[in-house]
Amino acid sequence: MATQIEKKGKRSKQQQAADAKNEEGQRGNEKQYTEVSFVCQNRKCLQPLVMDKSLSHFPLPVGAEGDQTEQDQHRKEWASKNKAKIVEESVEASLLDYDDSSSRRMKAQLVLAEEYFSAISSASPVDHPLCKECAKDVLDALENQILFSEESKIRYESLLRKLESEFEADGGEDLERQLEEQVVKLQEEEEKLIKELQDIEEERKVVKSDIKTAKDKIQELEAEDLLLHSQFNIYQGEMLDLQDQVRSIEYQTQHANSQLKKLKKTNVFSMTFNISHQGLFGTINGFRLGRLTTVQVDWSEINVAWGQCALLLRCLQRNADIQFKSYTVVPYGNHSHILLEQKEGKSPQTLPLYTSGGIRFMLDSKFDKGMVAYLECLNQLKRHIERTSGTYKLPYRIEKDLLVDDMGKMYSIKMQGNSPEHWTKASKFMLTNLQWAIGWQQVQNIT
Repeated sequence: MATQIEKKGKRSKQQQAADAKNEEGQRGNEKQYTEVSFVCQNRKCLQPLVMDKSLSHFPLPVGAEGDQTEQDQHRKEWASKNKAKIVEESVEASLLDYDDSSSRRMKAQLVLAEEYFSAISSASPVDHPLCKECAKDVLDALENQILFSEESKIRYESLLRKLESEFEADGGEDLERQLEEQVVKLQEEEEKLIKELQDIEEERKVVKSDIKTAKDKIQELEAEDLLLHSQFNIYQGEMLDLQDQVRSIEYQTQHANSQLKKLKKTNVFSMTFNISHQGLFGTINGFRLGRLTTVQVDWSEINVAWGQCALLLRCLQRNADIQFKSYTVVPYGNHSHILLEQKEGKSPQTLPLYTSGGIRFMLDSKFDKGMVAYLECLNQLKRHIERTSGTYKLPYRIEKDLLVDDMGKMYSIKMQGNSPEHWTKASKFMLTNLQWAIGWQQVQNIT
């Protein structure tokens, strides 16, 4: 317990020593801020200045010994007003460190000195405070200005007296009277112009009212114009739509007419049945119709070619709207045939347009009879064409089973008792007649 009391006593002594040391530092700082408080306001000088001791005996302003918060506020307002940053920082630093009466008094004295210097600076063109050298320079400059002003005053007074004497010598009273008369005339003219101006103002008011009325009318017309434009745009849009529809219909009509012309010029028979030749062979849709000793065409190809010929002849018959006498062509692919009508109610005889070749073919003459019947049907169509057209004729004459060329040479459509070359040539002539029949059909469609 005694040891704790001794430690507490030592701590209190140490604290007292520290407080004493702080007071000495505060007094040193106070002395420092008292001795060097300002700088010379000449920008070329900026020499540190010492505040005169007599300023410390000036009476303090009201509130200098008052509340610390009010003095801080007073200092900040003054510093903000005068923008004295250096002094404000130094004073503020001192105020933050000290709370005793001496520091507050020093602060109040500094603030009072700042106010004095501010008042002097506002009343003169030179900022204060100044050092002795700068103050002397300012006083010298002011004395020179005073001397120059006095000399200028003397010169102006001398010149004024000279002008007054010249004015009196030149009859100044008459001139003054004339000037007064001119002034009266100018005043009368001014009154007249003022009256005219008033009249113009009245007219301007009337014109302004008319302008307002005209503007209101213009607004009404603009609103009506907008409405008319809106309606016009609607009608114009509808008209454009109708024009597009009409133009579309016209284009569709033109396209339809063009397609119609193409269709009229197009021969369905020539497109469906392409008759051509391949060497000595006549062909229909690429199938050869004929058989040579050196070129043995397969019978299946020949049968298909006869089927195409049967279909073509049947189509030409229906398009020409005729009936073959005693014969009916039955297209049936590679097994097409012709029906020969019989008398006394018997069933019609079938004459084939196909064969399988071989020995049986050499002994059976039905294939030859079928080809002869086909040639007879073609001859009936040929006579119908020549009878209806008058001038249009097929190139090769047909006489029973023979086809005759321009030189009078005859070629039989039969195979029995005939050479393969002659039969092939007769088949080619028959296909040529069919091709010319297609041409006649095309002419009929165009006309």
